[in-house]
Amino acid sequence: MEVVRKDIKNLHLGVYPPNGRVRVAVPLRLNDEAVRLAVISRLGWIRRQQNGFDQQNRQSEREMITGESHYVQGRRYRLNVIEYDGPASVSLPNNTTMELRVRPGTDREKREAVLHRWYRQQLRKQIPELVAKWEPEVGVTVAEWGIKKMKTRWGTCNVDARRIWLNLELAKKPAWLGGYNTKNPREAMGALLAQVDGREVSLSLGYHKVTVDVRDQIARTVIEESFVNHTDEVLEGVFQFPLPGDASISNFGMWVGDRLVEADVVEKRRAREIYETIKREKRDPGLLEWAGGSLFKARVYPIPAHSEKRITITYTQVLPLRRGSWEYSYALRSDLLRAHPLRVLELDLRIHSDAGLAEVACPTHAARVERTARGARVRFEALEYRPDRDFRVVVTPKRPRSGIRTVTHLRGEDGYFMVLFQPQEAASAGGRTVLPDGEPLELLIMADTSGSMGPDARASQAAFLRALLGALRPEDRFRLAACDASCVWAEPDY
Repeated sequence: MEVVRKDIKNLHLGVYPPNGRVRVAVPLRLNDEAVRLAVISRLGWIRRQQNGFDQQNRQSEREMITGESHYVQGRRYRLNVIEYDGPASVSLPNNTTMELRVRPGTDREKREAVLHRWYRQQLRKQIPELVAKWEPEVGVTVAEWGIKKMKTRWGTCNVDARRIWLNLELAKKPAWLGGYNTKNPREAMGALLAQVDGREVSLSLGYHKVTVDVRDQIARTVIEESFVNHTDEVLEGVFQFPLPGDASISNFGMWVGDRLVEADVVEKRRAREIYETIKREKRDPGLLEWAGGSLFKARVYPIPAHSEKRITITYTQVLPLRRGSWEYSYALRSDLLRAHPLRVLELDLRIHSDAGLAEVACPTHAARVERTARGARVRFEALEYRPDRDFRVVVTPKRPRSGIRTVTHLRGEDGYFMVLFQPQEAASAGGRTVLPDGEPLELLIMADTSGSMGPDARASQAAFLRALLGALRPEDRFRLAACDASCVWAEPDY
């Protein structure tokens, strides 16, 4: 463990790859005993980080010789070093070989410098497109960007200078990791961005009301919220809302005066064409645009001066049953609400289960829980509220007599149903019967890499994929795809 004393206010503890090195930055005022106690109190966290590093696959130091493996955009290539009297270069003649051409006698460091220069060129070709894609998503513009080698980060950002530095190692990673590894910057409760005095700002939230109906494990969430225009001008804005990763949108609308105008979901380019036509006619559009991943956007005009723009959005999701319980979670944490508290927050959750409910609990908030024979109602209300945690409700249904349940739904003249299957527990202490190995498997694995996936979900997904692929036999075959708005295949075939 390395202890560094600095003129700082707080103690900072870090665990760094690849070996889990511990570094503690300590204020000058703290004595050794205080530092020791602070480290001991975080031993559990330190060990978890170190165990995570131990489980990561790491590549040994490259000698830059023929036969080594090197990576480009997630694909492995076998290095072939060619000595000749000419300028140094790197090329990929096929899908398996990387050719490094250098002059005779070139040492390892210079060969590596040639490869790094080539990596840098490849990244420079990709970054402008990524910047153009993410600037409107995040709502900022990039003044300048650069590439450099970093030991512990994929990149850094100077907010004031609007400058981005990206790690050279990104050239080795799959292209889709550029979105896979980012934290979602969007407001979980939705945001309405408008141009005010030449700057794009988030209008403050007025009220936020959430009504949820859950039938067995099918949840329908209806959100009604308002955004406040405090200015003297009529504004034009963009409403954006990130859905939960497992949800599908079913309705969107906004109020024009006292009249609710419901929206259509259309593709991005078509939405903009319709929007511009409506704007010229000075009518309020009701168009919801899918922006890829789980993000939906709607262009909002007009937003009258000194008024509130009311918006509603509805989505449905299936709540998975784990260890006999399912959980409903609603994201409340918001950077915007730290500065401007929510005037009114209302959450009303109604639950029904044909099998009955064994237990209903809200572990995150002081909510009122009312029980009936086969249902429950959970309510939480607050004024001038700054949420510091997400809202969660955990439900344990009574075990049905049959492991198969059917949920039906009627929309107009069309009927739908979903079958839920819950395996029965093994009657004996020995568990279920283990089946013998069968024919070789052919697996098609689709990994969600959209921006809706948070850090915890990504970690669970990675652990699952490692366990699944690690359990395959030599004769089994698989294909792996990273899926967002489109799919990128790890290999073209099994």
